[in-house]
Amino acid sequence: MRIGVIAEASVAARSRAAATTGHSVPIVEDWREALARDDIDGAIIALPSGLHAEAARAAFARGLHVYIEKPLATTIDDGEKVIAAHRRATAFGAMGFNYRFNPLYAELRGRVAAGAVGRVRAIRTVFSSPRVEPGGWRESRATGGGVLLELGSHHADLIRWVTSAEAVSVHCLLTDRDTSGARASTTIAFDNGVVAQMLVAFGTIADDRIEVIGERGGISVDRYRSLRPEVRGVDIPGRLEGFKSFCRAVPRLPYLATKMSSPWHEPSHRLAIDRFAGAMRGNDTGGPLLEDGLASLRIVVAAEESSVNGRTIALK
Repeated sequence: MRIGVIAEASVAARSRAAATTGHSVPIVEDWREALARDDIDGAIIALPSGLHAEAARAAFARGLHVYIEKPLATTIDDGEKVIAAHRRATAFGAMGFNYRFNPLYAELRGRVAAGAVGRVRAIRTVFSSPRVEPGGWRESRATGGGVLLELGSHHADLIRWVTSAEAVSVHCLLTDRDTSGARASTTIAFDNGVVAQMLVAFGTIADDRIEVIGERGGISVDRYRSLRPEVRGVDIPGRLEGFKSFCRAVPRLPYLATKMSSPWHEPSHRLAIDRFAGAMRGNDTGGPLLEDGLASLRIVVAAEESSVNGRTIALK
């Protein structure tokens, strides 16, 4: 895939982009100018979240293939309009849930589907980050940020993906709604009986974990520390499986060295974009659909509504 143009509002970021590309790629200030070019086939939308829906609709109207970073939009109405625009177009649309392409999460999903813990009963996740720019758009829900949109969108999707289930109700406690110290604890009930607890937080340690609890054991992944999903069982075969899981992790020691030398190393971004490029060429399905983005957004919006009125919100 060749980069045809870069749109960036920040002067400093445009300078970095020019240096990175060796000044070989056109760089413009306004994303609308980039979409107006006739020498591009697709668009990767990584704008502030509040602009995702407008830019995506404009790109689909031009007949471009579109990769949209999460969240799909900031409101359900805008999300539905993006999907409607996609359905009117003949181009491909992919949702930027890159963590689905992380080898750890992909293996977790595969092992759960293969019955490693038996029937899934519950899921617990934690996603926290110290990196929020004070006064930046990510800090406030009004500008397309907020802890649930920024972090909760990812885990809401991962829980759906791992369980192959849809949410039916959401209850949430959210503190410091528009500050860099925001925290949210959300309980989600799914149509297959699974109950998930999702904790997201700004202004804390960097943490990203998911644990699947089944009738015969548990399996968990720590994105910053794990080499393979860790399996735990309540019986002798379960303990043996945990030891075998540790042994299978040994070949991944070089990956551990990479993670130690580069703590923010995240391979899924490149893998997700590669999948999108393959879809543009007609060689791949492209990964998460825009409908997955809308399903995640519905959970986030329900959590926000619940945090305001104190009630459990039922999803249609």
